[in-house]
Amino acid sequence: MEVIINLLSLLDRNSLSCKHLFDMFRVASSLENISKHCKSVLDTLIGSQLDQATIDFLLVPPPRKKHYMYDMNLVLRLVNAFQNELNCCSSLVRLRKVASLLDSYLVEVSADSYLTPSKFAALVLLLPDSARESHDRLFQAIDIYLQVHGGICEAEKMRICSALNYAKLSTDALRHLARNSKFPSRIAIQGFINQQSKLENLFEGQKHIDTISGSISIEESIKENENSDQVLVYAKRVDVPGKAEQLEVQLPGMQFRVTELDKFSGTIHTQIGNIPRTRLSSLGNNARFLPKLCS
Repeated sequence: MEVIINLLSLLDRNSLSCKHLFDMFRVASSLENISKHCKSVLDTLIGSQLDQATIDFLLVPPPRKKHYMYDMNLVLRLVNAFQNELNCCSSLVRLRKVASLLDSYLVEVSADSYLTPSKFAALVLLLPDSARESHDRLFQAIDIYLQVHGGICEAEKMRICSALNYAKLSTDALRHLARNSKFPSRIAIQGFINQQSKLENLFEGQKHIDTISGSISIEESIKENENSDQVLVYAKRVDVPGKAEQLEVQLPGMQFRVTELDKFSGTIHTQIGNIPRTRLSSLGNNARFLPKLCS
């Protein structure tokens, strides 16, 4: 087996099948006398093809005497190997494929009651922010983890939640975050602020569309004749199809959401008033940086 692994490492990586490499890993894992060097070589080979993997490939049983549902250390090693082997020319496309794969894996393992906060934090912080276009799946995994592991301390929750980029969360995800008691108060408040900001941007977009649809455009047409050129100017209203009508249909729902936000802002103020003074004092130096919740 070691001879085969060493020979495979000499081949062009594009000629290797990700599925066959995982099959070889399973065989190698069952052997007790295989060297750590060969295991490391195999990790590197699989890691270089990780963007071709599916979630089923990663759901490998843990080593003996481990209580985890799956071998999470393997995933940590493979993702690190992938990042080390990245080709700069095609890195972003491949990186986003691996990010999507990792998010599916995180949703799968987040309900594991034996998964420690430090291990889960290592998994959610494994990739850079640029690897994900959306953080909704990452938020889903964190949400499940905090529900199952309600006893973890505030510092551990904050470390896990530091992986979230609020700008990459959808309005629905932000609304759920703002109302989720499992998340730290500061995280929930930040979610509410970003939700409000997105709704305000939607309204600004609606106003902009209204301005355009009500404006007059000048259409110039040139009429040639034998004696002279004349410019005929016609005024014609711009017809803005699609988006204007869509936003008009969505407007009642948007107004309803704003009403909900107004109600919820009062709840947020109440919750802030109920936060123990010790927690408020820890926010003291940063308080002046908190945006105004309601205008």
